[in-house]
Parts: sequence; C-alpha cells; structure tokens
Amino acid sequence: MKNVEPATPTPAAANGAIKIATGNATPSAGKAKAFEQDKSLFFYWLDYLEGENGVVYLVGKVKDKDSGRYVSCCLTVNGIERCIFLLPRSKQFEDGHETDRVVGEDEIYDEFEDLSAKHSIKRFLSKWVTRKYAFEQASLPCSVFTAVRPLGNMFLPGFEAEARKGKIKIHTLKYERMLLNALLAQIHNADPDVIVGHEFNGVSLDVLLHRMKDLHAEHWSRVGRFRRPKWPKLKQGMNLKILAGRLVCDLASDNGKSMITSTTWSLTEMCGTHLKIQREDIDPEETASFFDSLAPSPERLLTFVRHCEVDTFFQMAIAAKVQILPLTKQLTNLAGNSWNKTLNGGRAERNEYILLHDFHRQKYICPDKISAWEKKQIQQAAELKAKAKAKNAGGVNNAAASVVSSKDKFKGGLVFEPKRGLWDKYILVMDFNSLFPSIIQEFNIDFTTVERPPTQGLEDEGISTSSTAAATGEDGSDSTFLTAAAVDVDKIPDIPSSDVDQGVLPRIIAQLVARRRQVKSLMKDKSATASQLMQWNIKQLALKLTANSMYGCLGFENSQFYARPLAALTTFKGREILTATKDLA
Repeated sequence: MKNVEPATPTPAAANGAIKIATGNATPSAGKAKAFEQDKSLFFYWLDYLEGENGVVYLVGKVKDKDSGRYVSCCLTVNGIERCIFLLPRSKQFEDGHETDRVVGEDEIYDEFEDLSAKHSIKRFLSKWVTRKYAFEQASLPCSVFTAVRPLGNMFLPGFEAEARKGKIKIHTLKYERMLLNALLAQIHNADPDVIVGHEFNGVSLDVLLHRMKDLHAEHWSRVGRFRRPKWPKLKQGMNLKILAGRLVCDLASDNGKSMITSTTWSLTEMCGTHLKIQREDIDPEETASFFDSLAPSPERLLTFVRHCEVDTFFQMAIAAKVQILPLTKQLTNLAGNSWNKTLNGGRAERNEYILLHDFHRQKYICPDKISAWEKKQIQQAAELKAKAKAKNAGGVNNAAASVVSSKDKFKGGLVFEPKRGLWDKYILVMDFNSLFPSIIQEFNIDFTTVERPPTQGLEDEGISTSSTAAATGEDGSDSTFLTAAAVDVDKIPDIPSSDVDQGVLPRIIAQLVARRRQVKSLMKDKSATASQLMQWNIKQLALKLTANSMYGCLGFENSQFYARPLAALTTFKGREILTATKDLA
C-alpha cells in the first residue's frame, strides 16, 4: 500500500516512526522508522479485521530502516468512505402503493437523505452512473412478490394483518381481476428473460390466459414482450407464442423430462431425488379447504401461501441443479435453432434443424414439413378414396386395403430374455457404445447412400401406403398387387457399397463424436479451473445427447426426415450384431 498519509489517524508518530507489534521477530523497542521521505509508507498487508464502527485493522509487515529487517505491524484505518449503489424504482410510491409517476433524481436524493440520517451518515456525495452486470440473478435486488385473493367475498379474520408481518410480504387482493392485473404489472416491471415453472406450459399458462381473457385483464399481452391488439385463438399446450420474447423453461415439458432423471416427474419426486428435500404434497382437491372463511385462524391459509412460495424456490433450485439453461444453450448452438425451441421442443425438432442446415450447405432439396393435422386429413382422404374404389370393385380389395392401413411398425431392437436361476460363476456384462449411431457410421446409412423404392424414402409412410391402396381396385387382381406393395414397404434395403462417399447423417454423427472426444480430453487437464470443468462437462453432455438422438429422426413418424427403411435397416443390423455377439460369447 502506497500513499498512506501520516496525517491519517494511525499509530504512526510525527517523527517518522511507526508503532510495531512486539514479538520475537521484532526489536525490543516499540517503534520503527518506516516512512519514506515523502511521508508515504510501504506496507505489505497479509490480513485484515473489520471492527466496530467501520474501523479496519490491517496486519502485515513494514521495513525498519534502522535495522533493515521486516517487522510486524498493525495499521488502523478510520473514516473509510464506502460506495453504495442505488437501483431507482421505475415508479413512485405513495402510502405503500405504486403510482404512475416516474422517479426523478430529486426524489431518490431525498429518500436516501432520510435513510442516511437514521444510520448516522452525516456526509455523502452522489452522482448518476451506469454499471454493467454479468451474473445470474435476473433482477437487482432480488425480490419476491406473492399475491393472494379470497375464494369468497372476504379473507379470513386476521389474515391481512398476518400477511403484512412476514419478512416476505403477501399482497392481498380482493378480486381475481385485480390479482391478474397485479401479476401482469409485476411481469412488466421485472421484465424477465426466463420464466421457470413446473407444468407451466400444459396447465398453469392455459389457466392464466383463459382467466385473463374472460375477465378482460388490462395489458394482457405484457405476459410476453410483444404488444398484441386482440386475443389470438387459445389452444391447450399451444399458447407459448403469446409469451414470445421470453424464454419458458418448463421442468415437466418433453425437454425437461429428457434432461431430468425421474420416474413421474412430479415436483415432489424431483425435490427428493435432486434436492434431497422432502416436499409436502397437497391434494389439488383440498385447495378450497385452505380458503375456508369459517376457519378460526388464518394459519392454514398462510401455510398454503408459504407452500406456494417455497415451490417457486424448489423449481429454481432444480433448474440450477440439473443445469438445464446452460445445457439447452449448448444444444441450441449445436442444432442452430432457437433457444425456446430447445426448451419446449423435442429431440426430433433439434435433429431436423441440424439436418436442414447440412442439407442446405450441400444444396439438397429437403422434404416439406407436414403438420400432424395435415397428415391426418391426407390419410383420411386416401382411406375414403380407397374404400370407395374397393366398393366399386365388389369388395375384393377391402381386406388388402385394411392390411395396408393397419400395418404394424417395423421391427425394433433386440432384447434378450433373462435366464432365470442362481449363477455361481462369473458373468460377462457387455454394453455397446452408442449402438445405433455406431451402426449408421460403420455402414454409411444415409438418405443419400441407401437405395430404396420411390414409394419409400422421405415420404410419410402412412400417406404413401394409403395412396397405393387408393390407386388400385380396377379388378380382382389388384389385391395381389396391394399385398406386394405392403411387403415392399417392409423390405430391408441393402447396405451401400464401401466405395460410396460418406453420407450426411454419418458425417454429422462422426463430427459430434469427435468434438465430444476433444472436449473430454480437455477435462483431463489438471490445471483446469472448476468453472472450466463445468463448462466443458455441459458441452460434452450436449454433444452426447445430440449424437445419440440423431437416429431418432429416422423412425419418428412426425419428423420431417422420417425414413422407415433407413430406421428398419439400422435396427436390423443392430439385431444382427447382438445375435452374433451372443453366439460368440
């Protein structure tokens, strides 16, 4: 420490000497000459202690100019000026209620002057500054807002008084419309980037939006970040578009279930498995009993409100524990889609984006994306047309058309039946390392390498077979043709030749595997920090999840790249390899 003036209240003497702590390593005298000619002091501090009234004691070493030795010293520092950052409110408050008036500099100065008098701060200077922020908390300072309304005409006696006593105040609102407007005001003021919940998209959001619409809540579009003049059509599970501009992280969504180890994915179970906390479960049918206006005390309702508050902390804790936000960010970077799509979509949708990007770079024309509703309409029309033609042909084709439309899915993987009994010998346990992705790489199984009939390929299997049935029925011989067509759909295509160039899908999987191997090698660096290890672990996990799920786009009927013959070929080779391994063992 340099430029410590001796005029500062310290143990320094006016004659250029400084008091030192007595001990075995110090001279017998209690003073040492340590100040420089310009009255500054070289002080090598090792530790500090903050005492009462803001006094700081620095403990360290100074050089005694007479003996040339470093001696222990304690430097007392008084009158340290501290810097306090104040985050202005967006609106002024009167009698505890928010107004529409914007907070100005004068109001902030006056409010802090009143606070400083209470804390015996006699002198302070202030100015407006802008500071950057790079940490996790969404708002500064962190705030908790809890609002509750009665189910009847009034709250339980004493509830409002008890609600104001807690450290986290509960705002009481008498009507549901007031409650919804207060929620929208909180969202607008906090302007969250991410909304975390449990069963939010499928349950809570739909209920909130329908109640806002029915009660004509003001500024309902503030739930998102886009102003909307009129309500869109609400459909259960399909209302995330209203929240456009904010990320929605639902722990019970398909994406959450794929990243959180659980069996039921209930909040109670996830708290036990991931947080090691026993959550109290409340039956939804008993909710109304907590609002019983005939209850002798408000304790039961207060318990229910606190239970809801704790649930919000549990949801945030689980999201942080499983690192769902950084992991989905890595998955988004790999897939090239939007973050919200990753948070609320499935693995098949991420795989579609990966393939779309690569096919676009390779200048391929991709199959059209057909929605589930459009697919259903096409299938129904094809089936009706097939039945009509079969009826005109005298009903000869009814059985064949039924065989085609109700055809089973292709045969999947192979699972060996366990052999019962007590085994007193060594048992060899073998596990293939990502079997299906490895098969796709090894045999170069891809859209561009495997030859297959025109009725197969990237078309939807249900549409193509129904169309085949609809195109027949001219005479009695058509039933044989239909049966042959059904057999062709199930035919396993041939493995591509070894001299064929590597396909798109095997190359993507190989790149993902190589990148994961590179990241895992970085994790072996002993000099890596904890932060680096955490980042690398998230990245390798994202690469693993993406590589292992690439096969899924082949066998998923609602995927844009659904290819039944490629999926059947992959599982066929898998069964073949498992059987050969069993015979070898």
